[in-house]
Amino acid sequence: MRNLQGYGLSYLRLFIASKSKNKAFSCQVLRDPYDQVCSSMFIQRHTMLKRIFPTKATLFMHADGLGLLALRLWASYEFLMAGLTKLQDLTPPTWFMNLPFPFPHTLLSAPTNWIAAGLLETVLSTTLLLGLFSRWSSAILLYVTYVAVYTVHFDLGWHGWNQIDTEQGLGFKVPLMLALMLWTVLTQGAGRFSLDHLREKSQPH
Repeated sequence: MRNLQGYGLSYLRLFIASKSKNKAFSCQVLRDPYDQVCSSMFIQRHTMLKRIFPTKATLFMHADGLGLLALRLWASYEFLMAGLTKLQDLTPPTWFMNLPFPFPHTLLSAPTNWIAAGLLETVLSTTLLLGLFSRWSSAILLYVTYVAVYTVHFDLGWHGWNQIDTEQGLGFKVPLMLALMLWTVLTQGAGRFSLDHLREKSQPH
């Protein structure tokens, strides 16, 4: 019974000492013959509890990169669908033929601009999805978005998702959202869940 009481008191002192900010007090508390045994028990119990109940810092550490992954998945899907649509029919539609393209696209024919946009959207959306050369992919897709807004979307005004499948839905609200996603990847990188991250880890420091 005396031994149990001794272990219990030592365990209590260890708990108090671990919470104490006074190092001198902590050292004084742990001068007990039972403390050597109880300290091992306390450390094991504390480690087990940390594994079962992770701290906020641990949770945020594991979630690091998930937001950038979500942005990349969404943006790459939108650009991939747009690019594949263009490449399925290399002949541009009538509405595309007389668009007021910015320089230097005015030097190219409408079919060339159509195919170039389709290739860029398809290839760069794939690299963005994989997180490979993500900053370059985002920068070039931002330029593609600028050309699209300049030639098509801006004059149609500000419209939302509920009108995206109609003629009124061709406004510049959705391209602006995609541009903000690309800007985030351009400035922050692709995050942990990317080939860029693996390449950086494999490079010698």
